[in-house]
Amino acid sequence: MNKERQLLKQIISKPSQGRLLLHVLALVLLPFVALIVYQSGGTQYAYLHAMYIPIALSAFLYGWKGGLLAGVLAGLILGPLMPVNVDTGQMQSFTNWFYRLLSFTSLGVMVGFLFDFLYKQYQSMQDQNTHNNDTGLPNFNFYKAKFNVEEKHSNRVAMTLQINNYEPLVILLGRESYYEVLKNLYENIKLILPPKAVIIQVDSRRFWIDLSHEDYEAMNTEFTKDLEDKTFYGEHVPLYLDFSLGFSLPSKPKITLERFNESDIAALHAKNNALKYVVFHQAHKKDQLLIKRLGELPLALKNEELFLVYQPLLDIKTKKTVGLEALIRWQYKDQILTPNEFIPLAEETRVIDQITEWVLKQLIEDYQDFSKVAPKIKMAMNISQRNLFDPSLIENMITEIKKHDMADKLEIEMTESTLMLNRAMTQSFLESFRHIGVKSILDDFGTGYSSLSCLRDLPVDKVKIDRDFTLNINKNHDTKLLVKAIVDLAHYMNLDVIAEGVEDEEILAELEELDCDYIQGFLFSMPLSRQEIIAYLKKNLT
Repeated sequence: MNKERQLLKQIISKPSQGRLLLHVLALVLLPFVALIVYQSGGTQYAYLHAMYIPIALSAFLYGWKGGLLAGVLAGLILGPLMPVNVDTGQMQSFTNWFYRLLSFTSLGVMVGFLFDFLYKQYQSMQDQNTHNNDTGLPNFNFYKAKFNVEEKHSNRVAMTLQINNYEPLVILLGRESYYEVLKNLYENIKLILPPKAVIIQVDSRRFWIDLSHEDYEAMNTEFTKDLEDKTFYGEHVPLYLDFSLGFSLPSKPKITLERFNESDIAALHAKNNALKYVVFHQAHKKDQLLIKRLGELPLALKNEELFLVYQPLLDIKTKKTVGLEALIRWQYKDQILTPNEFIPLAEETRVIDQITEWVLKQLIEDYQDFSKVAPKIKMAMNISQRNLFDPSLIENMITEIKKHDMADKLEIEMTESTLMLNRAMTQSFLESFRHIGVKSILDDFGTGYSSLSCLRDLPVDKVKIDRDFTLNINKNHDTKLLVKAIVDLAHYMNLDVIAEGVEDEEILAELEELDCDYIQGFLFSMPLSRQEIIAYLKKNLT
């Protein structure tokens, strides 16, 4: 069945291979069939029906006009010029041969129209298959028709053009007008790039461009500037197109999809680092690895691959442990990942809400064991900026805290950048927790541009000095003065101060001199597992 379909496809598409032979056959078959009819004794025998073959072949090759011409010629050759009986020399009557002439021409015209219709239908299907339905621009199927995507190329350059502000443009213009912008962009890319460059639309925000290495080297080095200089309009409004370029240069033979995968990674790296273009390097695969990890995070939750460790918090005066900060870890295959290696990407999706709920439940469960050793111990957990936008998550957290009577034992930590993301929403979030008795900590204090307004406007109870300040407090006099100012200001506003990153006795002495309240750091303890914390607390009771 597949072979028959392939044959039909080849017939309808009028392939170029062997087409010359078909032309020759169409010309030769007419006199050849006439000769057979004559040699067989005339039109009284059925051999004349073989004339349908050259008529149909002409209709296939030249359409209805070719079928008409072949029908007329066949009707005339087998008409007044051909006897009914060659032996007796009896000629055909006018009615007989004229009726056959009409039959042949009708057949040629109908078959010609049929093949023209099939060919147009096939071309329409091909166009739909090889062009984007919304824009009419060439797509990946168009590219596959020109290149074997499974074949390894060593002299091809893959290029990705990624539109970074796709969503705002669609919201501003609507999809139909945005598609017009894409078509305009496509035409401008064609004008700037070498003529032999193959440009295809991958999706609503990406173009793939295939270049020979020679064309790449000859390509205008000012491509980015040339494209930026173009003015694009949507709904008669001038638009700003924010785009990034990624290139995959020839190194070793690679199949097509490998090359474009690399150029996509390079374009993403360019976007993330505010660059206009990036040439792919193996180091950029880290971005791809992060995306892969994001897909595995939900499974990690189900498979219990995530776990908590705890960083002790000490009273600077008594050196006794008064609190524990929960820090998440991921047992990823044969390595343990820290939050910096997967949380930032998770924050771009709803996975972060699942992680936050899991951390709270695990923290509450662990507290039941910790409190047996240290009944007054406080627990702290970090909240992501993404959590601010999910009212159902906040409601679930508050319900869980009330259910286990954890309100006066729990503190939530948020970075300054998170607090300033949406001032009104952040304030509502913190007040919801303060209302049930949960205190809040402003983490990484002093690193942002609005630290003072955070203290003025938001209901926080403690500030945590960023570790970079702590680590340099005994190395830089200005840093020490800054830390002193933070401590004095916090105390003036009745806030406690935590210093993280306390790694040696000199730093500790400086913080004691500045009258800091609480400390964290490797000088006292690394982050510890649940079992290790229980043993630790027995030696460092509050």
